[in-house]
Amino acid sequence: MTYIEINGSPATADTLRLPALTSYGHFTAMQIRDARVRGLDLRLDRLRSATRELFDGDLYEERVRADIRHALEAVDVRDRRDHAPHQNFAG
Repeated sequence: MTYIEINGSPATADTLRLPALTSYGHFTAMQIRDARVRGLDLRLDRLRSATRELFDGDLYEERVRADIRHALEAVDVRDRRDHAPHQNFAG
């Protein structure tokens, strides 16, 4: 299942169009398995670094984690096929 949110709301063609054509920034995509993200700390490190470089500011990590939790709750994501160790997104 593919599910995309932008700032806590489901993405639509209209909400994706303007940022795709006029903005700059950064994002990360992640696969969720059993409500966990493998390598979450590494992703957050890259987002912190990119935020400092692009915007000369700090990443609001708690906001990122809250957005991940919100997206998971919105679709009740569970996938038990992958049993490899993962980092808990709430960590």
